[in-house]
Amino acid sequence: MKKTIAISLVLLILVASSVALAQGNTPSPGRESTLTATGSAVVTLQPDFATLSLGVVAQAETVADAQAQNAVQMTAVLAALEKAGVAREDIQTSYFTVNPVYGDTASTYEMSAIYPNPSGKPVGYRVENTLQVTLRDIGSIGSTLDEAMKAGANQSYGISFESTQKAQAYDKALQEAVKEARRKAELMAQAVGQTLGSLVELLEQNAGYGGGYMKTMAMDAAYPGTPIVSGMLNVEASVQVTYQLP
Repeated sequence: MKKTIAISLVLLILVASSVALAQGNTPSPGRESTLTATGSAVVTLQPDFATLSLGVVAQAETVADAQAQNAVQMTAVLAALEKAGVAREDIQTSYFTVNPVYGDTASTYEMSAIYPNPSGKPVGYRVENTLQVTLRDIGSIGSTLDEAMKAGANQSYGISFESTQKAQAYDKALQEAVKEARRKAELMAQAVGQTLGSLVELLEQNAGYGGGYMKTMAMDAAYPGTPIVSGMLNVEASVQVTYQLP
């Protein structure tokens, strides 16, 4: 009986080994061949509104005097903006700060910003109030900026040009990017004697929105007729596609 059991176990082991060897020698299915390509497209737009950042900086011996001087100038700037046709809802305070000044020059003030606790007492205080202004009429940017400067604004930090058609332009660029990716994929497939199979994957990549920014700086209100050129906006879309190769 023991011999019979032992022989049966040996036979089972041999059979299992044969099955394992047979499975090991069976070729596995080949990995699916795919082809990946990218495509991008750009749609150019004419900007139809702009965002202007400007402000008032005032300096005095006391915080109260600096704030009062700044408030008078900023009130005049707000009135000038509204007179120029800017709606109140298109004006927003974006930055307000009060800092001590340890010296009577701009360079000394900058050093105090780096080293906030220098030796000695402050000689004064600097109050800065910055506005973000949306201008719906591109053609009036220069004259509006001039009026704001004449009223008391003494800092301008830049103009950003925008378009209300940005979303529609991106949709169009996205469609063109997909077509471009398909064209490139077909071209590569033909180069190796293949044709494209079914679409495996389509990925949208980072969108781009370039152009339309103009940096300005502290300006003198005595300069009349500030020229502002809006230029054009570029809206870019990019995609990545992967196709099967039959």
